[in-house]
Amino acid sequence: MTFGSMQHMPLSSAYLCEDCHCVGNCAEQCPACASAALMGLAGVLNREQPREKAQLRYLLGSLDARVGSSLAA
Repeated sequence: MTFGSMQHMPLSSAYLCEDCHCVGNCAEQCPACASAALMGLAGVLNREQPREKAQLRYLLGSLDARVGSSLAA
């Protein structure tokens, strides 16, 4: 594969066809086989999402502790 023939796309617009296992950037149908069985790869491969969820859990836990202590007083 030459450098000129390689392509890239943002992870947020990458979809894996579950029928032919090709990756494309169309959310409606596979560009290779026209199948509609597509899976968005951002939800599976995005590594920043767990950190954001952990931060949200920390903030919510902190908020719950504050609300709980003010209710007990």
